[in-house]
Amino acid sequence: MNNKNKNDKLRAKAREILQKRGIKNEEYYKQSLESLIEELNIYQIELEQQNEELRQTHISMEANRQKFVDLFENAPIGYFVISTKMKIIRINKIGCEFFERDQQELANTAITDYIAPDSQDIFYFHINKTLRTSNPQTCEIVIKTKINTQKHIKLTSQIDENYSEKGTIRIAAVNVSETHEDQRMLKMSKEKYKAIFDYSGDGFLVLTDKIEDCNKQSSNIFGYTKDELIGMSPIDISPKYQPNGTNSNTEAYNKMGIALKQGHIEFYWQHQHKNGTLIDTQITLSVFESKNENKLIAIIRDITEQRKTQITLKEKTDEIEAQNEEYISLNEELSQKYQQERIMTENLIESEQKFRNYIEASPTSIVIINTKNKIVYANPFALKLMSIPKNELGDKSILSLWPNKSDLESVLAKVINGNKVQNVETTITNNNKTETQVLLSATKVTKEKQIILYLHDISKQKQLDKQVFLEKEQWRRTFNAVSEGIFLIDNNYQILLCNPAFARMVGHNSPDELIGAQYFYVIHGSNQPKTACATCRTDNSDETVTAEYYEPNLKKFVRTTSTPVINSEGKVEFFVNTMQDITESKNAQKEMRIAMEKAENADKLKSAFLANMSHEIRTPMNGIIGFTELLRNKNYSQSKQERLFNIIQSSSKQLLQLINDIIDLSKIEANQITMHTKEFDLNECLLQIEEQLKMELPKKKDKDKLHIALDLPTANSPYFIHSSETRIQQIMNNLLNNATKFTHKGHIKFGYKIVADGIQLYVEDTGIGIPESAHDVIFERFRQADTNVATKYGGTGLGLFITKQLVELLNGQIRVENNYPNGAKFLVNLPQNFNSKKSSEVITQKIQE
Repeated sequence: MNNKNKNDKLRAKAREILQKRGIKNEEYYKQSLESLIEELNIYQIELEQQNEELRQTHISMEANRQKFVDLFENAPIGYFVISTKMKIIRINKIGCEFFERDQQELANTAITDYIAPDSQDIFYFHINKTLRTSNPQTCEIVIKTKINTQKHIKLTSQIDENYSEKGTIRIAAVNVSETHEDQRMLKMSKEKYKAIFDYSGDGFLVLTDKIEDCNKQSSNIFGYTKDELIGMSPIDISPKYQPNGTNSNTEAYNKMGIALKQGHIEFYWQHQHKNGTLIDTQITLSVFESKNENKLIAIIRDITEQRKTQITLKEKTDEIEAQNEEYISLNEELSQKYQQERIMTENLIESEQKFRNYIEASPTSIVIINTKNKIVYANPFALKLMSIPKNELGDKSILSLWPNKSDLESVLAKVINGNKVQNVETTITNNNKTETQVLLSATKVTKEKQIILYLHDISKQKQLDKQVFLEKEQWRRTFNAVSEGIFLIDNNYQILLCNPAFARMVGHNSPDELIGAQYFYVIHGSNQPKTACATCRTDNSDETVTAEYYEPNLKKFVRTTSTPVINSEGKVEFFVNTMQDITESKNAQKEMRIAMEKAENADKLKSAFLANMSHEIRTPMNGIIGFTELLRNKNYSQSKQERLFNIIQSSSKQLLQLINDIIDLSKIEANQITMHTKEFDLNECLLQIEEQLKMELPKKKDKDKLHIALDLPTANSPYFIHSSETRIQQIMNNLLNNATKFTHKGHIKFGYKIVADGIQLYVEDTGIGIPESAHDVIFERFRQADTNVATKYGGTGLGLFITKQLVELLNGQIRVENNYPNGAKFLVNLPQNFNSKKSSEVITQKIQE
């Protein structure tokens, strides 16, 4: 192969390499073989340094990957990564705690193995919806733990496009089991209280001036349905007059007034059944507060049968007394009629036996005592109540059964004085020392000088009343103590009841302020229900609805759940709603996402900066090392040596500038930089910069057509300012270097103007310009207006960042104006600092990040 062919092949090889590097200037392809060999040597050195750079970049990326792994593992909520085949690819510590298994047990297993059967379909549709859309999807499922317990988990899923395997899904999970348990306990307490109210053996009426509510026993007592009773007046179910002759209307309002004043009253009352028959009742009226209004609750016990028994006993007693008097009179007057008296006596005995049989069978405990309080007689129910054998009655004092003897003595005193006593609540102690609460009534048998006591066992009723009260109080305390907002609304969106937690969430001090208010006004601040709000129930659904959303009126993220309460007719009576403030949780998720994005961006910027910096340093270093090696190994002519020395000098200056930029960056990163200030002539400073620029510009290729212009408004005389001459030179040099780098023809103009608050330095060029969208970006570290700029023109992205920091150190401002794509103009406004001092000063300042 001759030399010509060899040279042509080498030239073609060099041309191919230069074109790959983006160099299309035809003049390079006409260079001598010697120059081409030099270029190839430089390219070889560059390849070696690129290999080292790639190795360092790999180490840096591995460190960043470990940081993301730590963030994933230690997240405060559960994180899973699963495949489209439902296999668990990765799971963090909190996720393992949900399943009560370690990562080895869960790895590569199907997540559906741990989901409860009732939640399998929910999870399947949730994953399908996630795969169909790029937006996050949420659902709530039940999972099975290792010990076969269940947990309610809230899932948020999204396709993970950044994961190494294609088609993976990223899931964030939160345990909401406690919320479900609180709702279940609240519902059980309410149902228990409602059952006691509905199925009590006594009638219950809720009153104002009308009947507002009642239970089933009330309907049984009065013969009216519940709907018929509600809205009626208490007078509507009473006769016009009571047995004592008082007007029912007047007496009813007197009793209600006493109850409202004292809080409690008990009395006998005669009601009228729907069919017109009269009913004897024992009434207990009590006051309770509802919706800032005092209402009465009436407990009604039907004592009609008991009353009839008392009347029958009295009639029989009066009859026996009359007969005894008649027999005594006949015995005195008609002793000769012995046979007739004997017959009448037999009739009397038979009548007495009937009376005794009635008393013996009576379900009420009946006790007869004499004037010495000794028990003369007790029917079977009384013997059972007192636990006293029948043969021991004569030796037993009735007072021994009363732990508080004064209660009974007070009753007996009233009876002896001719008064009847009815339904006095008291406590007796039987022979086995067991206490029983009873209603005591007493009447006097005048002739026999005996007293009849009627004892009605109310201990079971009292125990039931106490249980109702305790359960109601327990429910009330739990309702008020829970941190979750709970509120009841009717079908017209009015708030029926709410707890303090809900009041605090919506900005009120007390739940009472919200009773009767419209729900959508309290929550949304609007006059109509919002269709998008699940809790507003605009869809008239009879199922439980849960929603999470940001409420602008409350300035909070909330999770709401609405559950309908169905009455016996299958209709929605009202809705039980819960509300949770999840703002902190949402903010934490947002902050974590922003932090991850910032970390990813910072890593990308750092990688780009390292790539650009290694390239920028490598280029002058290759020039210095390569051409120094050529000078040492070969003998060149003086002109050739001068040319090589000029290349080495240019590369050294370029390298020195990069090193200075890195040093300034390190000082800025350390938040401290030193500045020397003095009084100097600004005109002289800019003239020196102009002279240096004109000397260096011809050395640069394709820059011989540029025109340099300096604008000095006070060129005829010095213009002194007090500032840092070195830093102003650095600012102007950075801006002028940018202008010469991106300007190939036209002009570069720089100088200053005197403005009202100081001076305005400027650098104007006719280069490629800067898009308006990049005006702020170019002043950030490691950033350039376009990613292609670094490839085509070089640069590290530090020059304008350092320039901006130096301007701000001088209490100035920098901005850019441009006529894109026909050039750009950088403006630097500095305050005018005049100072008569001739000595220099050193100022150390902090740069605020």
